Amino acid sequence: MEDSIAEGITVAMTIGFTVPQAIAIAERHLAGIRRARAIGIQPGKCFAVVMIGRIERLCQMPEFVRAYEPDGMEPSEFVAFGATQRTLSQFVEASWKLMENYR
Repeated sequence: MEDSIAEGITVAMTIGFTVPQAIAIAERHLAGIRRARAIGIQPGKCFAVVMIGRIERLCQMPEFVRAYEPDGMEPSEFVAFGATQRTLSQFVEASWKLMENYR
């Protein structure tokens, strides 16, 4: 993402489930902006989406509450976060089904 921003490419970060992920996206976006400006390129834009679902039910889950604290998770924990795992498995399943149709 940072490299794309630095090359002037706009990105959409649509698989974000936590505040720490949104913060990490913002940090990489700012780093990309600095790199682009250092070499005279108009930096790309970044659109980040945080998917929250049904907030009232989710607020009762400790994993969800931890995920919405700014310092609740480290970037290394993002891939193991339940919502991330579920979404990634859905993408993998959908991709395999598409590939099976091309046999």
